[in-house]
Amino acid sequence: MSAPCPRTRSVPWTILAALPWACAPANSDAGSGAGSGNSTGQAGGAIEIFDGESLAGWDGDPRYWSVEDGAIVGRTSAETPLERTTYLLWRGGDVRDFELELEFQLLTSGRTANSGVQFRSREVGRFAVAGYQADLSLEEGLSGTLYEQFGARQLMARLGEEVHFSSDGKKRTTRLAGNNSYPGLLESPAWHSLRIYAKGSEIELTLDGLVTSRAFDRHRFFSSTSGLLALQLHSGSPMEVRFRHLRLHDLGGVRDERERVEPQWIWTSYDAEPGEEAWFRREFEVEGELKRALLWGMADDALEVYLNGDLIATAEGFDRMLIVQPLPLRAGKNVLAAWVRNAEEHGGLFLSLRARHVDGRLTHIGTDPDFLCAEVELPGWNLPDRVTDADLWSASKSVGPLGTEPWGVPPRRSINPQVSALAGDAVGVPEGFRAELVYSVPRARQGSWVALTFDDAGRAITSDENGPLFRIELPEGSRGPRVERLPIDGGEIGEAQGLLYAFDALYVCVSHSKRFASGLYRLRDTDGDDRFDETELLRALEGEGEHGMHAVLLGPDEKLYLFAGNAVALPEDARASWGASLLPTGLLPPRVLVPAGRSGELVRAGRAGWVARTDRDGRRFELFAYGLRNPYDGAFDAEGDLFCFDSDMEWDLGLPWYRSSRLYHLVRGADYGARYGTGKWPYSFADTLPPAVEVGRTSPTGMVSGHELGFGGRWSRALFAGDWLNGRILAFFPEPVGSSYRAEFEVFAEGQPLQITDLAAGPDGGLYFTTGGRSTQSGLYRISADVPGPSVAVPSNVDRQRRRQLERDGTAPGSEEVRAALASEDRFLRNTARFGLEQRGLRGFEVGDDEGVQREVWLAQARTLPPDRLGALLDELGEVQLGGLPHDAQAILLRATSIVLQRNPALGVERGDALTERFLPLLPSPYPSFDRELAALLVHLEAAAVVPLAVQRLADEDLTEAFYWAFLLRDMRVGWTPELRAKYFEFQNKAMLELEGGYDVPILLAKVRSAALAGLSPSERQRLGPLLTLPAPGSEDTLVPRDFVCEWTLTELRDELLRLREPRDLERGARVYREASCAACHVYRGVGSARAPELTGAGARFSTEDLLESIVEPSRAIAEPYRMTIFHTVDGAVHVGRVVREGTEGVMLRPDTPPFEGIFIPAEEIAERYQDPLSGMPSGLLNTHSVEEILDLLAYLLATP
Repeated sequence: MSAPCPRTRSVPWTILAALPWACAPANSDAGSGAGSGNSTGQAGGAIEIFDGESLAGWDGDPRYWSVEDGAIVGRTSAETPLERTTYLLWRGGDVRDFELELEFQLLTSGRTANSGVQFRSREVGRFAVAGYQADLSLEEGLSGTLYEQFGARQLMARLGEEVHFSSDGKKRTTRLAGNNSYPGLLESPAWHSLRIYAKGSEIELTLDGLVTSRAFDRHRFFSSTSGLLALQLHSGSPMEVRFRHLRLHDLGGVRDERERVEPQWIWTSYDAEPGEEAWFRREFEVEGELKRALLWGMADDALEVYLNGDLIATAEGFDRMLIVQPLPLRAGKNVLAAWVRNAEEHGGLFLSLRARHVDGRLTHIGTDPDFLCAEVELPGWNLPDRVTDADLWSASKSVGPLGTEPWGVPPRRSINPQVSALAGDAVGVPEGFRAELVYSVPRARQGSWVALTFDDAGRAITSDENGPLFRIELPEGSRGPRVERLPIDGGEIGEAQGLLYAFDALYVCVSHSKRFASGLYRLRDTDGDDRFDETELLRALEGEGEHGMHAVLLGPDEKLYLFAGNAVALPEDARASWGASLLPTGLLPPRVLVPAGRSGELVRAGRAGWVARTDRDGRRFELFAYGLRNPYDGAFDAEGDLFCFDSDMEWDLGLPWYRSSRLYHLVRGADYGARYGTGKWPYSFADTLPPAVEVGRTSPTGMVSGHELGFGGRWSRALFAGDWLNGRILAFFPEPVGSSYRAEFEVFAEGQPLQITDLAAGPDGGLYFTTGGRSTQSGLYRISADVPGPSVAVPSNVDRQRRRQLERDGTAPGSEEVRAALASEDRFLRNTARFGLEQRGLRGFEVGDDEGVQREVWLAQARTLPPDRLGALLDELGEVQLGGLPHDAQAILLRATSIVLQRNPALGVERGDALTERFLPLLPSPYPSFDRELAALLVHLEAAAVVPLAVQRLADEDLTEAFYWAFLLRDMRVGWTPELRAKYFEFQNKAMLELEGGYDVPILLAKVRSAALAGLSPSERQRLGPLLTLPAPGSEDTLVPRDFVCEWTLTELRDELLRLREPRDLERGARVYREASCAACHVYRGVGSARAPELTGAGARFSTEDLLESIVEPSRAIAEPYRMTIFHTVDGAVHVGRVVREGTEGVMLRPDTPPFEGIFIPAEEIAERYQDPLSGMPSGLLNTHSVEEILDLLAYLLATP
C-alpha cells in the first residue's frame, strides 16, 4: 500500500478509535508474542517459494498476475484497469517468525507505481488481505516503511524510525542508530532488494542493504505473530511490478491463535448487476446481560437493516457510516438481516454489530462469508428460526474489509436515522376518534408514497413517487399488514400520483418521466390469477412532475374524472369540447406581464390546471372545468357535486393577484381563472366563479368525502383534504348557498411530521391516508370513529337541482329554464346556463325583455363570436347607458367590452376615444376590484386622464394594492406631468425596499421599473435625477459581521440534536435566521421571498435530521420546483435556470439571477442539457454560528407558528 488512491481513504484512527472493540479479538484479551498462542514451531532452512516458471503455490487474479523471464509480474493497463487493489497470496501456509529476501522492480511511465509485501496478514476477501506490509513505491519517502493495510495505525514506522507499541497502544518513536540519511527516489526500472525480518514482536525492513525501519509491536489487539504472505498490486494508473528470487527462512515462532472478527464488504456474487436486489441474514446467540451494543454499517446503494424482524435502520449510499445505538438485542437467538439494492456498478453490504457484556465479554458479528444471502425475498427471511427454501440461500462473497475500493471510509456518520413514520398516538384527532399507524414504509426499499386507493378485495394500493406500485393486505387482529410489490406481468408501472380501482381494473395516472411516459394507464387481470397481465396506456399526456397528472376519480355518472396541474397540456379533444368558450388569456395587455420571458407565450396559451372526464376506455376527453392551478385530487359529495382543494402560487405572495389555497365547488363549464404569472382573473369577473372558502398557505393533496366514511354525524357531510405543507388534514363543511356552497373548515388531524399525500375511504369505513413526498419517510394510517354514527343528509335545494339539470341537459334554445337561470342572481346558475348557450350557439335563442338575460347573452357573444363580428357587438354594448346601472350590471358590461378588445385589438384603436368617454366617468367607484379592471381598460385605450387617478392610488397604505397601479402604468406614455412622474418613481423606490413576498416580487419590480424607464425622454431623466437611482437595500436589523466559528459537518451537528429537547432560546433562533439571510429566499410565518421552499410548518413535514441536512448540505436533495437545469448551446453559450415550458420547438428557461429575463432556447440550438447538481442555497451558512445558536435556529424553525 502506501498513499491511498484518489478514490479511497484508508481507515482513519479516529474512526476506529471511536469503536472500542474495532480490531479486538472476539472474547479474548490475549496479547501477541510467545505467550499468546498455543502452537509452536521449530526453525527450518531457507526455501524458494517461487519456482521461477509458474505461479504454483500462489493464488491471485489471473487477469493481473503472470510469470515472465523468471519473475512474478503484476500488471495493469488502460485495457485492463484495476479498480480495487489486488493481492497474490502464497498458499504455502502461515508464516510466524521468518526472514524473507527478494528482489523487486517497479515499472511505470511516471512515479505512480505502488506495491508492497504483506506478511503475518489475514485473508479478508477475494484476493484481499489485511495486516503488516513492507511498502514499496516510486514515491519519495515511502519504500521501506512499515504499513498496516486495512488497519487502524496505517503508517506504523516511517523511514529511519524505530517504533515501540505497548500493549495498550501507546507509541514511542526513536531514530535508527547509525543511519542519518536514506535513499530518496527509487530508480526505475532498476532491480532492488528487500529483506523482511520478523521475530516475536520485532519487525525490521531492509532496502538495498540499508535498514529503513524497525518496529516492536506488543499491541494486545492489533499485533500479529503469524499469518499470510502476499504481494500487492495497487489500483490506479497503469503500472507493472515484478518479484524474483523469493527465499523464505523459517525462524520458528508462535502461531497467533486469537479469533478475529473482521467485517467485510459482501455481496451475492463478485459481479453485481445494476438494479440487483439482495437479502442477507446471520443468526447468532447472546448469552448473559449486556452493557451496551451498537451497529455500524453502510451499503451500495439502498439499505434496510432488521434485527429479529424489526426495522432498525435505513440508508442510501455509502458516503456516510450508519450508526444505531442502543440495539434491541435479546437473550438467546437473534438474527441480523439486511436488504440491499444496487443502483449501478458495485453492490455491497458492510455491517458490524458489537455488544459488550456486563462481565466484559464481547459479542462481535460482522458481514463475512458466514452471512447467508439470497437473490429473492423469501418468507421469514429476517426472522429467527424462519429459514425456508434452504437451497435458495448461499454463502456470501467477500471482496474486502472497511476501506476497500471503491467505497473507502465514509467521511460522515448518520446516527440513529429515522426509520419509522410518526406513531399513531402522536397524531392529534378530535375526541371520539383514534389514529393508528397501520404500516411504516421502509424508505430505502419502498420509497415515499404519494397515491392511495383500494381494490375490490379491500386491499390498499399505493405508489412510490419515484418507484413502483405496492399492494397492502390490511391487518386482521394481531397480524401485521402484508405488503408486496403489485404483481404485474410483462412489465412494470409506477411513479403515479393518481390511482383508482374501477370496472375491474386499476387506473393509474403517471406524472413522471424517469421510466414511464406520463398519462392514464389501465391495468387488468384477464385470467383471474390476481396478477395484472394487461397494461394499456389509454392516453399519453404531455407534462410531468409535481404539477403534472394527479388524481383519477369515478364520478356518479360512471365517468372517469382526471385532475391535471398546470404543467399538463390540455388534450386537443378536451380543448375542442369547449370550442370558443375556452379563453386562453381573457385579459387586456396592461394586465399581462410574464415573469418567465419576453414573449408571454405561457399566458397566451392559457396554460392552467384542468379537470376532464372520459369513458372507462379513455377514448374521448371532455373538459369539465378549467382555470385551476394544481388540483391534486377531488371528491364528490353525497349528492354528486364535485369539489377540489386547489393550491396557491407561492411565487405570487405579496402581489395583487396572489390567490390563497382554496376549496372550489367545480361545475361543468366553469373557468376558475388561474393563469400563469400576472394573468390570473379576479374572482369578480362575470365569467368565472369564486371559491367556497379560502384557506391560506397550504399544499393541497388528497381528498375524500365524509359520506364514504363510517364517521356519521356532521362528519358525514365533511370533505377531508390533506395539507402537505402544514402536516394536517382539514375538514371542510360546505353549506348550501343557492345552487352552490360556502364552506368553513377546521383541522381534523395533525402531527409533526405528518406530510399528508393522499386520502382514501377504507373498506371498514375508516379514513386511510399516506404520508411522504419529496423522499421523506412514509406511513399508512387509519383514523376511525370510536362510535360510528348515522349520516346526516344535506337538505334538498331547488337551485342546486336546477343547476344539475342544466349541467346534464345543456340549454335548449328558447328554454324558459335557461332564461330564468341567466336572469338569476346566483352566479353558478348564470355561469352554467351561459356556458350551455355558448356550446349550443345563440342562433334562435329568444332573449326576452329581461336586461339580466341580455347582459349574459352579450357576455357569451363577446367570448365566442368570430372576431370580425365583434364590432357590431361593441356597437350594441355602446347603446347601453352605464351611469344608472347597478354595479353588477356595469361589471358584466365592462368584462364583455374588455374581452371584445382583447380578442380584436383593432377595435380599441378605432374606437378608443368613444370608449374612454364612456368608461372614464365610472372611475373611481366604491368597488376596488371594479376600479382595477376599469383602469386596465383605460390604460389599454391610452386614456391620458387615467394617469393622475392611478397615481393617486400609489399612496394606498396597502403596498400590494398600490403596486397594482404602478404595474398598470408601466408602459403608459401619455398623461404624465413632472409631478406625476416624480410620485411614480418615489413609489417605485419605496416598493423596491419594502414590498416583500414570493419569488416573482423582485422580478416584477425590476420589470415594471425597466418598462417605466424606457418611456422617459432624456429631459425627463435629467429632471428626475436621483429618483432614478436604485435605492440601496437596507434592513431594520443592523447585521454585524461575524467571525468564523467552524466548518460544521452534518456528523458533528447530528450528535447535538438530542439537546433540542431542552428549552431553547427562540429569540436568538430568530436572530440567527435573519443573520443568515434566510428570508431572502424563504417565506417563514408570512415574511420573506418564496424563491425557495417555504419554512412555515417545517416541523410538520420534515424530521429534525432532514431539516438539519437541508441546511448543512443543501445540494443533497433539491425539491423539483427549485431545481436548475444547465443548457449548452451549439454556439458555446451556457444558460442556467428553471424550465418553465418545454415543447418540440424548444425550451423556455427562467434564470435565477437578475434581471430574471426569460430565455427561449430553440430545440435545434441545444447541444447538451443536464440538471444542476448544486442548490441555489449556498453551503456554509452556519459556519459563523455556535452550536447553541444553531440549535436555537432549528428550534425556531420547528416551533408551531
